[in-house]
Formats: sequence, structure tokens, C-alpha cells
Amino acid sequence: MRRRVRTEPQVENADEPGSDEQSSRQFISALARGLDVLRCFRRGEPPLTNQEIARRTDLPRPTISRIMYTLRDLGYLRYYPKTRSYGLGGSAYVLGHIADENFDPIGAIRPIMQRYAKATGTNIGLSTRERLNMIYVEACEGASLIGLQLRVGDKISLTESAIGLAYIAGIDESERAGIIRQLKRDNAANVDDLVSRIKETQDQLNQYGFCLSLGQWRPEIHGVTVPITASKLDGLYILSSGGPAYLLPEEKLRAETGPQLLRAARELQEAVGIRPFVSRTS
Repeated sequence: MRRRVRTEPQVENADEPGSDEQSSRQFISALARGLDVLRCFRRGEPPLTNQEIARRTDLPRPTISRIMYTLRDLGYLRYYPKTRSYGLGGSAYVLGHIADENFDPIGAIRPIMQRYAKATGTNIGLSTRERLNMIYVEACEGASLIGLQLRVGDKISLTESAIGLAYIAGIDESERAGIIRQLKRDNAANVDDLVSRIKETQDQLNQYGFCLSLGQWRPEIHGVTVPITASKLDGLYILSSGGPAYLLPEEKLRAETGPQLLRAARELQEAVGIRPFVSRTS
């Protein structure tokens, strides 16, 4: 008999009183930790030891040991005795195959992103929100001299990055209020400053269709972000283009790179039904 798994929304419903408390009661910490362990594994890397997984997850070694035992028993991890390390097991590969089939539009997106990465000499990324982070679901490198490396699965702070600000600026008011409420509860950001930066991002989106990143994430990195919505992918995604600041001054971003990224968004629309973003002012 098949078990039905219900996917809960990432953010509590801001319109329902007491939804924060209800969300906390429904959240299963042990499950979240297990998924955090699985997210440690990255494409092209060798198997990981308990010590490396503990470092990446910031979880205690005894907790890691119990999680690894459980995931190994369920077939999501495979143990290599000679190196005392772990790799993904058969159950994880099956799950990944299903995810790949469900995210088939990524296959059509990748060639377009790669072409624009080469044309602009920048690195192009596609990301969406995961809790209070942005996570890359696709990344393509531009010129080899660019020192900005993006990998699928890499995470960046939602509140301290241009792609995060573009995401918060692009979502509807109820979801935005839920995120801000969570940040206040966890003391995870200066909310007044964040609201001001969100307004600036919305103003840029209204004026240009894209927003500039002039060292917000790292001082030596400049870039452009474009929010896009998808008919074949759930939720809001951020298409971004970035590279060294000395190669991407503000004038070039505004006159060349930004318009090129908007053209890339239009091509994505034609390929997989992704619609260029229409800004929502608060």
C-alpha cells in the first residue's frame, strides 16, 4: 500500500492567526536533520566522512552517527569501510531520478543559460528559496578567468544576497510578511534595514526589469538578477548573472548585462513556459 506524502508550504500562512506556533508544532526536527545530511553530498565530490558531514551540518557527532545509521539502513547512504566514508545509496539515486524527471524543464533551461554565460562572460545561476536561504538549482560558468564559482546545491543567505532580496521583492505580500515575521522571531536580520532594501530592489525592478548587485553579497562581485515565474516549475525563481566587479562596472551592468539577462528570461519563457517576472510593489 502506497503512503501519500503531503508537502507542506515553506512559510506559514501569514493570514492565519497563530500559524507560527502551529508551524513549529508540525516541524519534525529529526527529519530536517536527516535531510540536511543528504544535502551535504555534492556533484563530483568523493564520499564523505562523519567528521566532514558534522562540519557541514554543524551537528554533534553522536547525532550524525545515528542519522547515518538510519539513512544507511534505509538505503539512502552507502558505507565504504576502507575509507570509513559514505556516499549516496540506491534509494537516493531513485529519488534523484524521480526529481530529475519532475524537473525536466531544467534540461531545456541549461543550454540557454550556458549560451548566455558564454555571451556575457559571466556565471549564470538559477535559484529559489529553501527556508532562509537561496539554493541554486542550476548554474553555468562563463569565462574561465572568473573567480565566482556556483554549484547546484550551493546556498546563499536570503537576507544578505542580491538574489535573496530579488526573491523577497518578487513574492506576494502574504509570503513576504511570513518571512519577515520568521526573521523577527529568530532575530535573524535587521528587519527595518531589510524592508528598506526590499523597497530599493522593487524600485529597480519597476524601472529596469532587473536589479543590480554592486557588492552586496561580496565586495569584489557585481551582478544582475531577474525574478521569473514558471508554469512548469512551482514558485518564484531568480535568474542571476555575476562576476568580478572590475569586469562588471555599474554602467556595463545597466546597459549590457541586465538587458541580456532579460532576453535570457524571455528565451526561457519560450522554452519551458517560464514567464518574465512582473514586479509587485508593496
